[in-house]
Amino acid sequence: MRTIGTTHRGYFNDRCITQVPHTDYRVVRAPNAFRLPNGLWFRLTGRIHHRWLNSHWSARRGGIALLHLLNGIHRGRQPWVTTFETYLPRWGAYGYGRIEGGLKHLVQPNCHRLIALSECARRIQEQFLADYAAYRAEILAKVQVIGPPQALKVQHYGEKELAPDRIDFTLVGADFFRKGGLELLRAFARVLQRGAPVRFNIVSRLQYGDYASQTGPQDLAVAQQIIARHPGAIVHHSTLPNPEVLALFRRTHVGLLPTWGDTYGFSVLEAQANACPVITTDLRALPEINGADRGWLISVEKDSWGNAVLNTEIQRRKYAAALTDHLEALIEQIVAHPEQIAHKGAAALDYVRRNHNPHRIAAQIAAVYDAALGPE
Repeated sequence: MRTIGTTHRGYFNDRCITQVPHTDYRVVRAPNAFRLPNGLWFRLTGRIHHRWLNSHWSARRGGIALLHLLNGIHRGRQPWVTTFETYLPRWGAYGYGRIEGGLKHLVQPNCHRLIALSECARRIQEQFLADYAAYRAEILAKVQVIGPPQALKVQHYGEKELAPDRIDFTLVGADFFRKGGLELLRAFARVLQRGAPVRFNIVSRLQYGDYASQTGPQDLAVAQQIIARHPGAIVHHSTLPNPEVLALFRRTHVGLLPTWGDTYGFSVLEAQANACPVITTDLRALPEINGADRGWLISVEKDSWGNAVLNTEIQRRKYAAALTDHLEALIEQIVAHPEQIAHKGAAALDYVRRNHNPHRIAAQIAAVYDAALGPE
């Protein structure tokens, strides 16, 4: 069994690299010389240095045959591949010469494959390289789309443990306001005032201040006031252990991710794996994993990369108002026609079964490793 090294920690890395169920490879933590300067930079400035965060180098191999990075570039001689969610090099606005420095690493022979997490990421990489014609063809030839694995949590819709007298909706995510949490609260407050038989479950620390919604303490206060006005109908958990989150999804009719900004949307897959159709916006990769047959897509104004247009305060206010109105209308429509939930939930489960089978995706990634390393 050969060893794959990876550097990042956390949920994203686990979903895409460390928890993939390989039989011929094991994944271990790899040292990274850029970790120290990036940590010091953050401590001194309070900001992330994207070029250091997304770079790797180590003097020691430690038995590692191949590196598998996340959004990263290896700046040494060891064989490597990387999974990316937007484009490479993800080094921020450091000027033309420094971006070229990253591109030079991508065309080196020891860079074997660039795994795009979505078709959207592949398109963005293609658009990004339009300004770097000397590297474009060689880099794009290394790009391959492989989505994340997702195990089924129920085998059919009938396994769900649903309340018969109401419709449960659930949002899971620490970045509450970026996920559309405040707009959901306002929409549910309206339909609850009209007596709709719904419950809104929230699993979130209610974090604010994200790059997309640019919310602050005043928005948190509004959210907390709405939650307090609807005890029992709006249920907030700051955090839940993962088994309890999965149990909550089994009791959930409809999942929620009406996001202001996400590159992928892992929580959508987790809801779908529990036979929950999901309400999402149509940003970035979300139209690839959600659709009218298995959920509800809210169309919003987007740029050429599929991001919401949120450059000014006026645009953000317009986005929030329109999103709230769309959500209110969809909740009312679902309450009026609850029979669609089971049909869409079964289709969502089937989508995950066909497209995110963990063993099939493990085989795809193992084929990338095999091609890079050759026979053992």
